[in-house]
Amino acid sequence: FVSFHSFKHYVGRTSSDHIIHEQASSICPVKHMRKYIALRGDFAGPLFISRNSAISRKQFADFFRAAISVSKIKGIFTPQSFRIGAASWWAHQGLSDSQDDFYRLSI
Repeated sequence: FVSFHSFKHYVGRTSSDHIIHEQASSICPVKHMRKYIALRGDFAGPLFISRNSAISRKQFADFFRAAISVSKIKGIFTPQSFRIGAASWWAHQGLSDSQDDFYRLSI
């Protein structure tokens, strides 16, 4: 269960809650997030932190590019890939573009 309390277009809106199920795949995001939370701690606040404060967009982009480089994943990926992936997933779930805007998290 993931709950976004602050996102790009959240002004005047309530939090956005999502249920994401674990998959059998070795690249299951739920499994990897559980490992990360075990290291980070399960306290409330920004998901990605460094020295007990939220990382900046630039830091996230730099970490993301480094992780993609080390992983040798084929393709071109940027932090924007999360928005594209989320939009595709919500469209597959039958949400319209205007409904999808509510669920996007800008990185």
